[in-house]
Amino acid sequence: MQDQTMTNNFDGDGRAASGSQHRSDETRSAGAAAPSPQLARAIRATAEAWRRLEEEFGLLTSGEVAELLGVTRAGPSWVAAQRKARKIIGVRRGNTYVYPGFQFDHQTVLPVIGPLLELAHANGWSSDDLTLWTFGPTTSFVQEDRPVDHLRETEAVLAAATLTMEALW
Repeated sequence: MQDQTMTNNFDGDGRAASGSQHRSDETRSAGAAAPSPQLARAIRATAEAWRRLEEEFGLLTSGEVAELLGVTRAGPSWVAAQRKARKIIGVRRGNTYVYPGFQFDHQTVLPVIGPLLELAHANGWSSDDLTLWTFGPTTSFVQEDRPVDHLRETEAVLAAATLTMEALW
């Protein structure tokens, strides 16, 4: 069974998937070789993070996003166009895209989302990578909490993202 939590292209344009997808493909192509315990734990932890994210914020369909944003006439095609234009975060699950609910407030997309997506794209981060980063704790904030808890603080979130995405190792 393919691990759908690891399937992603940045915006559906055929770009290479995130590194985590590549490792998952290598594991599957190894045939009978079982993944290392470390890789198995990492896969389980990632799946758990997605489960918690969906539970806390929801992973919306394009129809739900269109309704939430009041663009039901334009519908799912408008939502897909916004995803491709890097205006909203869409993550691929199976053969469809879903949209993390944390990026919406009432009938609008939070202003930080577009610049975050542009920064992620410029640094080779997938939408999966970006979404998981927003959900993980970071020392970039005083209380070492999650970027998702600061999405209304555009400058602080963009500074934290820049530090993380452009870090030289």
